[in-house]
Amino acid sequence: SIEEGKRRLLSIPERNGWLQFLTNNATDKTDPCVKALCEYLKDDANMKRVRQLADTKDQFGRVAKLAAPRHIQKVFEERLFFLGRYDIVEGPPIHQSATCVVVKA
Repeated sequence: SIEEGKRRLLSIPERNGWLQFLTNNATDKTDPCVKALCEYLKDDANMKRVRQLADTKDQFGRVAKLAAPRHIQKVFEERLFFLGRYDIVEGPPIHQSATCVVVKA
C-alpha cells in the first residue's frame, strides 16, 4: 500500500483486484461472500473506508462505485449520499443562520 498525505490508498494490484472482484465475482447477490461484503459496507465499515472502496479506480480508470453490480451500487449510495441520492460537497456551508444551513450537493 502507498500513502498520500495521511490517507492510506490501495496499491495498484489491490485496486485492480477490488474492481475485478466487483465486476466478475460480486454479481450474485445471494452469494454468502457478497452478502458479507454488503453487510460490512452497510454496518461495519467507517465512512472513510466506504468512500475509499467506492472511489477506487483500476488500471483502466473504472471507478468501483460505477462498475459494481447494481445491488452493491445501492449500498454505496445509501452510505455515501444524503437521503441515498445527494453527494454533499465537503467544505464550509454556503449559508448558515440560526435556523438554517445550506450546503452544496
